[in-house]
Amino acid sequence: EVIEGKLDCKSELVILSMVKGLQDATTTTTTSTKIPKVKNDFFSKLRGQLPARVGSDAEDEAETEDEAFGSENNKQDSSAVNEYYDYMLVWKVCPVFVGQQQEMMEAYVNAHTSQVYSFVDTVDYFNNARGSVYPTSNDGEGADGSLQADWPMPYMYVGSQTTTTGGNYEGPGSMTATYRGPYVDMVDNCGTDSLTQSGGINWGGSGGTDCTTPGFGGAGNTHSSRSGFYELNKIMEIARSRLPNNSWLQGRLRSNMNINNSCNAYWNGSINFYREGNGCGNTGEIAAIFDHEWGHGMDRYDVTSGIADPSGEGIADLYSALRLNDSCIGRGFYLSRKCSGCISCTGVRDIDYMKKSGSPFTHSNAKSSCGSSVHCIGVVYSEAVWDLYKRHLQSPPYNYDDNTAMEIVTRMTYIGAGNVANWFSLNGTPGSSGCFSNSGYHAYLAADDDDGNLNNGTPHMNAIFTAFNEHQIACPTSYDVKDSGCPNNPNSPPIVIQVISSDAQVTLTWASVNNAVKYEVLRTEGVHQCAQGKVLLGEVSASDQLTWTDTGLQNGREYYYIIVPKGQSDSCYGPSSSCIAAIPSEGPYLMSCPNDSVVFNLKYTTSPNTRQCTIEASSGWSGTVNFACSTSGTFSGVSCTVPSSIYLSGNSALLDLTIAAGTSATEGDGTVTLTATGGGYSTIFSTDVLAGNYGIAQMASYSNGSPMCATYGASCDSGTLLDGRGTRGPEENQPNTRDGVDCDGDSGTYHSDESLDRLVVRSLNGDDMIEGTTVEIEATVWAWSTGSSDTLDLYYSNSNDMSNPNWQHIVSKTPSGGGQQIITAQYQLPEGLNHVIRGNFRYSGSRSYCSRGSWDDADDLAFVVRPLALDTDSPTGSPTASPSESRVPSSEPSLHPSLTPSTSPSRQRSALPSTKPSSEPSLTPSISPSKKPSLKPSTEPSLNPSLNPSMKPSSSPSSSPTLPTSRPSVSPSTSPSQSVEPSFEPSDSPSSSPSTMPSLLPSSTPSLAPSLQPSANPTFWPSYLPSLRPSESPTSSKNPTRVPTTSVSMEVLRLI
Repeated sequence: EVIEGKLDCKSELVILSMVKGLQDATTTTTTSTKIPKVKNDFFSKLRGQLPARVGSDAEDEAETEDEAFGSENNKQDSSAVNEYYDYMLVWKVCPVFVGQQQEMMEAYVNAHTSQVYSFVDTVDYFNNARGSVYPTSNDGEGADGSLQADWPMPYMYVGSQTTTTGGNYEGPGSMTATYRGPYVDMVDNCGTDSLTQSGGINWGGSGGTDCTTPGFGGAGNTHSSRSGFYELNKIMEIARSRLPNNSWLQGRLRSNMNINNSCNAYWNGSINFYREGNGCGNTGEIAAIFDHEWGHGMDRYDVTSGIADPSGEGIADLYSALRLNDSCIGRGFYLSRKCSGCISCTGVRDIDYMKKSGSPFTHSNAKSSCGSSVHCIGVVYSEAVWDLYKRHLQSPPYNYDDNTAMEIVTRMTYIGAGNVANWFSLNGTPGSSGCFSNSGYHAYLAADDDDGNLNNGTPHMNAIFTAFNEHQIACPTSYDVKDSGCPNNPNSPPIVIQVISSDAQVTLTWASVNNAVKYEVLRTEGVHQCAQGKVLLGEVSASDQLTWTDTGLQNGREYYYIIVPKGQSDSCYGPSSSCIAAIPSEGPYLMSCPNDSVVFNLKYTTSPNTRQCTIEASSGWSGTVNFACSTSGTFSGVSCTVPSSIYLSGNSALLDLTIAAGTSATEGDGTVTLTATGGGYSTIFSTDVLAGNYGIAQMASYSNGSPMCATYGASCDSGTLLDGRGTRGPEENQPNTRDGVDCDGDSGTYHSDESLDRLVVRSLNGDDMIEGTTVEIEATVWAWSTGSSDTLDLYYSNSNDMSNPNWQHIVSKTPSGGGQQIITAQYQLPEGLNHVIRGNFRYSGSRSYCSRGSWDDADDLAFVVRPLALDTDSPTGSPTASPSESRVPSSEPSLHPSLTPSTSPSRQRSALPSTKPSSEPSLTPSISPSKKPSLKPSTEPSLNPSLNPSMKPSSSPSSSPTLPTSRPSVSPSTSPSQSVEPSFEPSDSPSSSPSTMPSLLPSSTPSLAPSLQPSANPTFWPSYLPSLRPSESPTSSKNPTRVPTTSVSMEVLRLI
C-alpha cells in the first residue's frame, strides 16, 4: 500500500526513449522480494502522487517534448532515430510503501496518460566475501603476525560475479565461491575448497596450521589458501596500477599450497609453498614469501624477459620489501632462530645492512663470499635500492617523508627493473660494474629522468648514484652526477579538507598546492596503515576538481590514503599528504561544506568568515549530530565556532561554521577542522586558513586594448584573457596591445606552436605594488618543440599615455623546454602610477617589442601601482573585494600560498590556465572500481611536436600573403630539425663518454610517436623509459607493457 504524500525523491519531468515495439512495462514488478505485493489500486494511487499537471493538463510539457524530438527544426536530425525509437514525456516518481525498509522504488509514468513504463527498486544489495588472514606472518608477533578476521577476499569468483577490491558482490540468495578469480587460483594439497552461503561468503578461520580448517568450506579452506588469496591479489593490484599494460598481470597465476615438504617455496611458472616442519613455518602463511615468489614471475615477464643476471633473487626481495615496507624477507620462516648474521629478522634474509653487519654488502663481498649462490649475490643490489629508499631520499638535501620516498622508489623499481637484463657485472671490476647499457644503475637513472637527457642529470641522480656506488655497482664515468630538472616543483603537502565515507566508498577532497601539475591518489589497507605498498588509484589534473571517489570497498574496514603532488614530469615529486584514514559505511548522515580557503588580511579590519554546511540524513535516519571545531597552525588569534548539535528527523539541516581572526591575530597558516559525530558514525571537514599582512591580488579585465587592473594591489593577473595567439587560439580581444598594433602571427596550431598565454606582475613581499619597488613578471608561454628556438622579450612602459607606450627592454629569455613553460623576470617600477608590460614571444629572429613573425605573439598587461607616499595602514581607496574575501597574492612565499580569484576560491595559483583544454584525460582508470566526478576527456588529441621530425621544416616562410606552412631555418646550434633525443646506441663495452646513453628497451623505436603526456604539461620522455599510464597507445615502444620479448626456458627459483 502506498503511503500518501510521501516520496523518496523529488518528482521531475524527463524525456524517456524506448525501442519501438517493447511490451507495456506496467506489469514490471520490483526486483526485491521484500516489498509487499502490489495491490490492484496501486497505479491509481501512484497517479495521485504525481504533480497536478500530469495527464490531459500536460500540453505545455508535451510541447517541450515536440521541440526536442519532432519539431520542424529537428526533423532532419531525428527521422532516422525516430524510425527505431519512441519518445515520451514522463514523470520520475519514487513512491514509499507501508512496510518499506531500505528499498528505494523508482517509477517512470507517462505525463499524458499516467501509463507506468518502469517500476524498480534502485538499491544495490551488496554482499561480501571475507575470511581470516595472516597479514604478514603466522609468528604471533603483534597484529600483523596474528590471524585477522573478516578481511575481504578481493577479485574472487562468487557465482557468476567477481568481487571488488573490498570483496563485494551483488545479489541476494545463495551463492557458491572457491579460491579462484581472474588473477589467482589457489590449489591446496590438503583438498578442494568450495563454500555456498547466502547473505555473503564468510570463509572463517581457525587455530592450527597446514591442513587445519574452520570445519567448512572444504579441506582446502586453510590458512594458506585464505592468506595467499588475499596477499597475491593485493600485490597484483598494486602491480597492475603501476604497469596497466602488462599482459602477464592480466592473467591468472596458479598457487600450489601445503605441498608435503618443508623449509622452502619456489617459482616454476606457478608458485609453490611448503608446510611447517624441520624448524620452519608454513611458507604459505607468510606474506613476504608470497610476494617474493610472485616477484620472480614479474621479473620473468617484464620488458627484457627472463630472470635477470647475475641473480633474480634481489628483485624478488625488493618487490616483497616494498609491498610490506619490511627489509626482513619472510618474517617467521624460522620458528626459533634468526637468519644468518641478522640482528632481529626471523626470515630468510634481511636486505637492510644496518640490521646486520652495519656495513653495505658490496660487489667485492659477493665475489669473495657468495660463490654461485644467487640469493647471496642478489643482496648486493637489493640492499642498494633499500638504502636509496630508507636513507638517501629521506636525508638532506631531499628530506622526503617515508611515504613519498617509498612512492619514488616504487615507481623507479616497477619501471626500471623491467629493463634490466643484468643488474651488475659479477665478473667486472667492483666500483664500475654498472657501466654497461642495461645495468640496474642505468635503469634507475632512466626511470628517474624528467626530460630524456641523462647528460644533464636527473631529479634524484645523486641519491641513486650514492646508493649504488656504496655497493660498488654504479658507474662513475657514465654521466656527471648531478641533481637537475623539475623546475618550480611543488614543495608543500596537500591538505585533505574533506573525507566523506558512505556505502562501500570514500570521497576525498583536498586543497591545491602551488606548482602542482597533477596529483596521484594512493590507497592501502590493513594493520600497517600507510606504512606499506599502495595501489595507485589514478591521477587528478591540477586544473580539475580536486576530489576522488574510491568505490568497491568493504564497509566497516579502515582504508588509508595519501595524495602526492607532481610537477612537470612524473619524476617530479612534492611531499605527500599526511595519511588519511576512512571507514566506508552506510552512514546515517552526510556532511558537505564549501571547501574554499579562508584568507584574513590583517592589514585591514577583518570580518568573520561564515560558511554554511549541509547535514543530510540518510534513509530517513533520525538522531542528534554533535559538532566540534578546532584550529591549528602557525598563526595565533584565529578561532572557530559552530553549534554544538543538530537534531535530524529524516531531513537535512544547515550548519553555520564561523571562522574569525581577532585583533591580536598574527601571521601564519593552518587549518580549521569540523568534526561531526552521531549515530555511531563520524566524519570530518577541514579547510585552509591563512592570515597575513598583504595587499589584494587583482584580476585584470579587458580595457582600452588589453587586460588591465584599474585598482592597485599585490599583483595583477591577466588570467585567461591572453590564452592562445590571435586566430590560432581562443585569445579574447586579440591583439591585446595598448597601441592596437597587431603583432600576432597566423601560422601553426594552438598549443602546438608558440603562444603567450598569461602575464602576471606582482610585488616580492606580498604587499601592494609601489612605485620605485622591484616587482616580478611571470609569463606563461607555449613553446614549440624543445623551446630552444623560442625567445620571450619583456618590455615595460610607464607613459602617462598608456595608449602610446614608450617601451623599455627588461630582458629576453629562452624557455627551458617545450610545451607549457613559465618564465620569470624582475624589474624596478619607475616613478608614476600607470604601468604596462609587454611580452613578445617569438620564433627565432631578433629582439623586438613587436617582431610580427608568423609564429610570434605579443600581448600587454596594464596596471596601476600605489604611490610611494601613501600611508600603508590607512588605504585611501576601497579594495575591490571585502577584506574577508581577499586572496593571497600569487607571489607570496610558502607561508602564504597564493589563491586564484573568488570564482574558484579553493584553488591556488596554477601555471595551467583554467580554460586550456586537455589533450587526454588526466585520470588513469582505477585498478579497483573507482570514479572521478566531472571528468570530461577531450576529443581532440594533440601531437607532441618534439617527437615528430616531419614537423620541422627547413625552408623560410614565403613573403606572399599566403600563410607559411613551414618554419624558417635557424642556426645549427638551435635548429628545430635536430633530434632532441640523445643517441642510445653505446658499444658493448663500458663507455666513459657522457654522451652515451644506455638502451633499456628494444632498439626499434618508431620515428613518429604519440604524445605521452597531457598537452596541459608536456614532458618529453626518453625513448627507453616506459610510461605508466594506460591511456597511452599500447603499440608505442614507450608503453610499459612488460611481456616476454623472446622465448626463454622456465627456471625453478627457490626461496633459499
